[in-house]
Amino acid sequence: MVLPLGSDWERNMDEDIDALSREALIAEVRKLRAAIRAHRDASGQELCWHHPALWSLLPEQTSPDIAVPAWPQFMRGCVRYRQSLDEQAGDAPRIDQHFGEPSRPQRTDMERDEAKIRELASTWMQATKTQDVDVVLELMTDDAVFLVAGRPPMRKPDFEAAARAQALADAPRLEGHSEIRELQVSGDWAFMWSELSVVATPLDGGPSTTRSGHTLSVCRRQGGRWLLARDANLLGPPADEGRMAKAARSLRNDSVRATVQGPSLSQRSTKG
Repeated sequence: MVLPLGSDWERNMDEDIDALSREALIAEVRKLRAAIRAHRDASGQELCWHHPALWSLLPEQTSPDIAVPAWPQFMRGCVRYRQSLDEQAGDAPRIDQHFGEPSRPQRTDMERDEAKIRELASTWMQATKTQDVDVVLELMTDDAVFLVAGRPPMRKPDFEAAARAQALADAPRLEGHSEIRELQVSGDWAFMWSELSVVATPLDGGPSTTRSGHTLSVCRRQGGRWLLARDANLLGPPADEGRMAKAARSLRNDSVRATVQGPSLSQRSTKG
């Protein structure tokens, strides 16, 4: 809720100003200006919000000379800052409201947990795209297990080794899209199954490789944070829809013929 300047609520908040002496008022103004300048002059990983409207309250009108971190480093800083809020404000309500959207009603604990898990999945996909292995590792438990068809279970150290090899300079560029189809939370455990598609494009201009399918993930709440604990990856080459439809029609026709014709000769001789 935004209140207009000069409202009764604002006047009550600032009524202590009326009792300040001239010297105290000057000290208060200097303190506020110092705080605004500290915000304005933040740079690098200390940069949070670029807020010229706030800085325009200062008498000097300058353009801050800032340094902006590259995306991988900036995302890593954002993730760690967000993690610090779980430690310092673990009981505060969580929201999935986007910047600029109107305020929404408070959600239930389960809705807040679901929002955290969706945020986990989104951060995982973004960090995978930028090949930020450190961020990905922070999103899983130490005993995490990954299951892939035809391969032995992969634990966190093996996952890290494979991920760092994948992040080498000559590794293919990854683009992925994930859509959560079901998400259930029970206490400190949750599971979700998703539709996932990943496209790997070689840097040498070779043909892209697409793998798609479903994943089944188990998350665990640990230290106030939701982390990935188990993941079953069922991705494979995209199905040939025409071939699959033909096979389905063939099976359906065989079933109809079997129903109309009755038991086969072998079945009859066995019964006779």
